[in-house]
Amino acid sequence: MIVLDSSLWISFFNDDKNASLVEECLTGKKQVLVPAICIYEIYKIMNRKVSYKIATNAVAFMESFGAIIDIDYQISLIASKTNAEHKLPMADSLIYATGVLNNAEIWTQDSDFENLDNVKFFSS
Repeated sequence: MIVLDSSLWISFFNDDKNASLVEECLTGKKQVLVPAICIYEIYKIMNRKVSYKIATNAVAFMESFGAIIDIDYQISLIASKTNAEHKLPMADSLIYATGVLNNAEIWTQDSDFENLDNVKFFSS
């Protein structure tokens, strides 16, 4: 299982350097998990920078390729602990906690994750 961080989703929707990584992940045989906080981040960014319609289509696409993982009690506790230990911002802590709780590898190009366990970091 793989958790795609918001940074890679943005890369994919902008057809940036690492867009092919997301394509490879989505067309492969690995299950993709989508933390609910990623839906928030992608919708917010796409709505602000592009349009409401594009933002809506982007999150619908994310939902069609991955299982949406809601923020629950366990994720919140793990995220809080991760924030305290590694000084990750709240959204990143929630994304990381989703991966930890689901035994999934986190794919990202966000340097905040670079030295954490179970993270596959791609430079942007």
